Amino acid sequence: MAEAGQRLIRELFAAYCAEPSEMSERFARRTPDEPMPRIVGDYLAGMTDRFARQEHGRLFPRGGPV
Repeated sequence: MAEAGQRLIRELFAAYCAEPSEMSERFARRTPDEPMPRIVGDYLAGMTDRFARQEHGRLFPRGGPV
């Protein structure tokens, strides 16, 4: 179970770093002075488990990275 959760977070992190527009507009438009990994990390840290699973399902409809 822990490995599945780690995989989910790693995949979300990579997807949001590659395509910041997939995050909420509030995070996607943060200052360009902040490094993208920091912005994505903050976004992920604020997610509930349920929302993270929903987002993963939206970004990876077949259960894995596209």
